[in-house]
Amino acid sequence: MRLKTTIAITLGLLSTSTLAAGSGTGHQNVASIEITSSDNLKITLEGESHQSSCSTTGSETQMMVPFGDRNFEHFLSLALAAQASNRKVYMWISNSSCVTEGSKNYARPMTMIIRNY
Repeated sequence: MRLKTTIAITLGLLSTSTLAAGSGTGHQNVASIEITSSDNLKITLEGESHQSSCSTTGSETQMMVPFGDRNFEHFLSLALAAQASNRKVYMWISNSSCVTEGSKNYARPMTMIIRNY
């Protein structure tokens, strides 16, 4: 019983530390929102300030949410609301979970916040 508990706690700590490895986008306006030919959500920000190693050169301002992501609809709704209201967003980007589409790699947002300024 003690071994099972230790394994569960260790796995929980590993998954938490994996999420922590990332960087933020800073406060950005949403420039465009696209559903790609692979049904992924591509959110393009006006600027780029994250430190993700995922992005292929030329795609630094583009974030990709895979269609199968359980928060796909939430990201889509938040991006649309931010763009429609001209509000800035802040995203936390995973450095260990990249999305590849075609020949490019994109940063994958883990969280998104609409700012009031």
